Amino acid sequence: MHTKGPWQVTERDSCGDNIFAGPRRIANTYGSDSDPESKANTFLIAAATELFDLAKAYNEWEADIILNGDWGTDGMDPYPRLTESQYDRMLELQAMRNAAIHKAKGGA
Repeated sequence: MHTKGPWQVTERDSCGDNIFAGPRRIANTYGSDSDPESKANTFLIAAATELFDLAKAYNEWEADIILNGDWGTDGMDPYPRLTESQYDRMLELQAMRNAAIHKAKGGA
């Protein structure tokens, strides 16, 4: 089990960027403040909990579609028609995805 999020990038110290979950330091990424790869790694690590939560939520949504989707009258349609709640959940997942990508790229 991992430390619950959200994980946040905090001020640099002499070793590099720090990632905290509340008062607890989760990670420190070593490297120069001017090193774009080091900074990108920091933001990606900080977004890990959101990306993991998104993967779990997508898995549950996909299972719901497979088990409860409308596969046509004979059950053989190649693509299911989403129920209203499945469609609404898809929109929520898209928003979660966009927020996680934004954070992983260094957004707040």
